[in-house]
Amino acid sequence: MPQRLSWEDLSDEIREVIREHTGPLLKVESVADGINSEIAIIAHTATDTTFVKGVSSSDEQRSKALAREGMIGPFLGDIAPRLRWR
Repeated sequence: MPQRLSWEDLSDEIREVIREHTGPLLKVESVADGINSEIAIIAHTATDTTFVKGVSSSDEQRSKALAREGMIGPFLGDIAPRLRWR
């Protein structure tokens, strides 16, 4: 299991990429559950809540697993959150 990173652990560059997709954040919660992602947070804005997860691009195995999730997601309908960006 990779070490879980908090919002504060992320580089300014990564935090800005997330904000580009979510808009200004009011609150960020760390997610303790799960075993495959280095980043797992819930990002709250004034109008939306977004679950964000990710792994280091140098972690080929976990990167491929997330890519598979992205490919499968559109076929899951309402039983899983919609993938918003990669």
